[in-house]
Amino acid sequence: LISKHFPSETNNGLLDLPPNSPEQFQGNSKGQPRISLGITSDHFLQNTLNNENKLDYINDGRKILKEIVKTCSYNNLIWLHYDKNSNNPWLLTKTPNIERFTEKTNEINIRLLWNTLTSSRGGSLEQHWIPDILNILCKNFNCYIPNTYLIPAKRELSATGQALVDLSGKGLVDELAKIQNPDHYEQERRSTFDQINIFLQEVIDKPDAQIDVPYDRTHLLVKIDGKTLPLSSFGTGIHEVILIAAFCTIHNEEIICIEEPEIHLHPLLQKKLINYLKDKTDNQYFIATHSAAFIDTEGTSVFRVTNDGDQTRIHKVINKDDKRAICNDLGYKASDIMQSNSIIWVEGPSDRIYINHWITAIDENLIEGIHYSIMFYGGKLLSHLSADDEAITDFINLRALNNNMAIVIDSDIENKQSEINLTKQRVVKELENGNGLAWVTSGREIENYIDHDLLQKTLKSMHHNIYDKAASSDKYEHALYFYQKSKDRKKSEEEDLLFKKADKIKTARAVCQTPANLTIHDLKEKMNSLVEMIQQANR
Repeated sequence: LISKHFPSETNNGLLDLPPNSPEQFQGNSKGQPRISLGITSDHFLQNTLNNENKLDYINDGRKILKEIVKTCSYNNLIWLHYDKNSNNPWLLTKTPNIERFTEKTNEINIRLLWNTLTSSRGGSLEQHWIPDILNILCKNFNCYIPNTYLIPAKRELSATGQALVDLSGKGLVDELAKIQNPDHYEQERRSTFDQINIFLQEVIDKPDAQIDVPYDRTHLLVKIDGKTLPLSSFGTGIHEVILIAAFCTIHNEEIICIEEPEIHLHPLLQKKLINYLKDKTDNQYFIATHSAAFIDTEGTSVFRVTNDGDQTRIHKVINKDDKRAICNDLGYKASDIMQSNSIIWVEGPSDRIYINHWITAIDENLIEGIHYSIMFYGGKLLSHLSADDEAITDFINLRALNNNMAIVIDSDIENKQSEINLTKQRVVKELENGNGLAWVTSGREIENYIDHDLLQKTLKSMHHNIYDKAASSDKYEHALYFYQKSKDRKKSEEEDLLFKKADKIKTARAVCQTPANLTIHDLKEKMNSLVEMIQQANR
């Protein structure tokens, strides 16, 4: 963490920057930034005390030690700054409040703590005891700081004879030669070279592709389809992405800063690089980018960097609105992206719950909002229109928003001989003639795809005060109807006893707590087609 919350009496913890460096603070607050680490007091003591069993013989020793450490806290965290040039690299940023420990009992116990931890005698509370105790703890603090490397925006392979001192491309050919043919005691390094080859095969979609370092080490070769070509022959994009992947594979469990990796990479190459860095490497990455492909990566932390004319400020992006604000700052418009990956149109919220549940049952890696979006077309909207209605044409033209489009339509048919109405027939025909998928339910409505016994059991638990027995299990009947109790059934018509007001959304949520059953009617066939469409849209 970069912290400048606390004034520093010394230069400890300051970054080693040259005079007038642009990285220095130049606004109202001037000076060099300091690297600080914030942890809880419990974590700090757990890390520094180790097995200090001697404290058990001091009355309230650990409790008093915890109180001493807490006086150095800021916002409930202990802050330590790092000084790589010091014998004691971690130092407390805040001075302890010694006035809290001036009582006689505290002084005696603190002196005993000091005697135990430092093996010293004499001294005073203010000048020695508490400062020395904290210095001993800091000296014991063990926190590994990984090496940090920068992959700059300018990247280019260089000829042989240069050391791999930075990640600009210099020395990479020699380093790849070493791991391509390592000595007998370094054979495990060959796996790193093999991993880079696997990435090359994925990028250019050629399972036989291999990188090769020639004898003179002047460049890299790629063997493919029985031919051997220089890496530069594959275009700047492939050249760039292989460079980045090679650097990030050679280094392991380090901090890698990448400046504008999207240069010369089209969106598909950007996504392949992102997936490779996430799945195949173990580094921590900090990426400066203007690419929406990187900003929209799942599982990453996104920060918006702005300059108000005074100082540069960094704000963490919390929600999708913040991401949209970044895209607006970068000048992205919806027309630049043209369409989401895929869209599924359903009648209402309960349909969405079922569809998501069934999609997960087939492919749990598909995530709503990333791989597909579900939109509502308003319940009875289609049934309120005629087949030649202009609004139907407008609805079909929604394919302009997304060509990978599916619509789920309740058939609303009452028996096997019935047909869907002309409006729905036209929607189905139009979508099937394009790249869309039209799914008309086999039964009356989407709830008819739910196991009848499970659905009735759910309805009984939700309406136990009025539930009497199940209605028909026929797929052309209303699946959510059930017979309610009646004190005098003889005086009531059976139709009047049908309960027709079950909460569709609450029912759907309850049903989807159980494993999905895709064996009912044509559900498995339809869901396989739907999932295949989503997968294809995301390839």
